[in-house]
Amino acid sequence: MVPESSDGRTFWEHLHRYRFALPYARSKRVLDVACGEGYGTAALAAGGAASVIGIDLSAETCAHAHARYGVDARAGDAESIPLPNASVDNIVSFETIEHLRRPDAFLAECRRLLAPGGTLVISTPNRPVYGLHAANNPFHLNEMTEAEFHAALSVHFNNLAIFGQCALLPRMLRLRGVRRLPTAFHRVFAPHATRAVTDAERNKAQVWLQQPPSWRDRFDPYAVRSMSARQLRNACYLVAVATRGR
Repeated sequence: MVPESSDGRTFWEHLHRYRFALPYARSKRVLDVACGEGYGTAALAAGGAASVIGIDLSAETCAHAHARYGVDARAGDAESIPLPNASVDNIVSFETIEHLRRPDAFLAECRRLLAPGGTLVISTPNRPVYGLHAANNPFHLNEMTEAEFHAALSVHFNNLAIFGQCALLPRMLRLRGVRRLPTAFHRVFAPHATRAVTDAERNKAQVWLQQPPSWRDRFDPYAVRSMSARQLRNACYLVAVATRGR
């Protein structure tokens, strides 16, 4: 995601993930895996992390992140991260695991890097639902269902919770004749979800990320939230918080 040019859905999905991750990063040594352009890494640092390192496969992307935001961004492979054992307290990794040929190796690497009691905040598309929204992505090598995601994480972590993002509307609200109801609702409670991203929003993405949670988040279609088992099956993205045992 590039704040200046990404489409509205991508823009708000990514911002909400990092906003969700901020409380887990405060006062912690944080690693942002697949940091990309760097805006999220910078947000974690500005949100009160003790230290933040960004890792990305592209050295060019890391150079950009450092030049633009001043973050410590280093080139590295997610399946073999060049950091010592137990060297971080919190790992953030959004939309990464589905791109890897060996997702289990990546999760084992995350566990190796986390200090005992450390947390992993990680997201991935929910395969059955994501396929309804997007064409087949040739760069996605290992999309998962909620059950598969839970099982993969459970091998390496405990105290596991899975949240959902961008859930499908109930079938009734997707029927012809009532489709306008959700749009009208969002115009009142989440107006950004019904229009293009403004230049002001793009320029102030970092400021928005630092805003505290609001009651409006309950009605924001892009917010990461706790969901029932049924709702989670209909979520387009899965976001897990997992703890390394002591």
